[in-house]
Amino acid sequence: MILAKSTGGALADQETGPSGNPSRRLATVPAVFVPMPVWNPQAVGRPDVMFEVRERSRLVRAALERLPPEFRDTLVLKEYDGLSCEEIAEVLGVAVGTVKSRLFRAKLELKRHLAAFFASPSSLAD
Repeated sequence: MILAKSTGGALADQETGPSGNPSRRLATVPAVFVPMPVWNPQAVGRPDVMFEVRERSRLVRAALERLPPEFRDTLVLKEYDGLSCEEIAEVLGVAVGTVKSRLFRAKLELKRHLAAFFASPSSLAD
């Protein structure tokens, strides 16, 4: 087993598949920390602020886990591990264009999953 380049939570494991060709799979979604703007420095240690940060992180993680594996893996490698599209293509064994397409579609799906949770009150009235 060879671990591909990773700078963060997701690791790509390379193993030999049944046909003798390398197959790749990614570890689970990394723990996500979603920063929340805090306009009042005294609010940083407040329990309600900490709860909201943890809840946002949980929602994003759940939405990531709902994505199809090929979208999730691509998005995690890009956004959490900081790999370039070329590096992701190499790790996953796909074309760079495929990586870009998966990133676009993954972000659309993620936005769709999270829209209700992060919508402003005025947009819910529409």
